[in-house]
Amino acid sequence: MLHARASIGLGTRPAAQPRDSPSLRGSPSFNSMNSTHVGSNQEVRLLNWNTQGAGSRNFLNILKEHIRMQHPQIIMLLETHISGSRAETVCNNIEFRGRLLMEARGYQGRIWILWQDSAIQLDILEDHEQFVTVEVLSGGIRQWFFTAVYANPHPSNQEELWNRLDSWASRIR
Repeated sequence: MLHARASIGLGTRPAAQPRDSPSLRGSPSFNSMNSTHVGSNQEVRLLNWNTQGAGSRNFLNILKEHIRMQHPQIIMLLETHISGSRAETVCNNIEFRGRLLMEARGYQGRIWILWQDSAIQLDILEDHEQFVTVEVLSGGIRQWFFTAVYANPHPSNQEELWNRLDSWASRIR
């Protein structure tokens, strides 16, 4: 089994991206998005974005432009601020058929993972209110794992998060 590790933009500065598109120029949320190449036998492009709200038309326009420019197979969206039928409507407009939408619970649990199900398969291994860990498969073969985290700002909840992540990491070693 091959393990891949990648820093996927969580707490890191995203790589510089061209600003040649009029719809992206001057967008403050544009800088919080990046694309990372990870995987073993094939390149998998992952787009990570702390959206700070996924309900606006501007959100869809910006995301679709990044999809057009970067061709990701996986999209991870954090801090979406919407759930339920409204989230489904937004995702239907994104046109990625594979999806995991963690319902918003107050200000927690807003992680969306979308993927092109014709290229890869994602299996949910652990779903928690502050994170989700998935296994990425290509051709039915395990390629790698990744964990999307949306941490609660309260220290006691962060301690629980780190304990759960440590527990998970010790099980896959």
